[in-house]
Amino acid sequence: MKSPTSYRGLLVLIVVAVTGFMNYGCQQSSNMGAAQRASVTAGSDFPFVISFQQGATQFLPGDRINITEVRGTSRDMQGGVCRISGTYTLVSHDRATLAASVTARNAADGIGPWNTAQTLTIKKGTGDFVLLLPISIEGWPHVSFYGEVSDFGGNYIGTGDSVLKHWWGS
Repeated sequence: MKSPTSYRGLLVLIVVAVTGFMNYGCQQSSNMGAAQRASVTAGSDFPFVISFQQGATQFLPGDRINITEVRGTSRDMQGGVCRISGTYTLVSHDRATLAASVTARNAADGIGPWNTAQTLTIKKGTGDFVLLLPISIEGWPHVSFYGEVSDFGGNYIGTGDSVLKHWWGS
């Protein structure tokens, strides 16, 4: 039989593990404490600051997504995992999902599950965000607003030929 001290030690390990996972951007950074924000901004897990290029954007009146920093496990946005930080303004809807994803060059590559660290439920207003984006397919990375039916605005970013230069249909 284990002593109460052993159980307390196990509980501390579980709390540290869960807190560490949450620090990877699964919530709005504006809602995080100072210690959590410091952990999210630490460069050890995402050692490369990526000089991304701004691509096409399209938003409903008053909406906006600004990307302020991209860090990654590789030097570009053509593989690995990226941590995307920025701000948003949502005026057109009462709530939305803010999501980081890659529009696939080949539609068949774009089918797969979403990681919860890629999405964030937001309410009307302005706030900060940190999202993780695993890049495992060739395509165009972006952060976009999604409603119940489809997307309604977004900001494409990237490096090299992964930058979408013109919005779809324009």
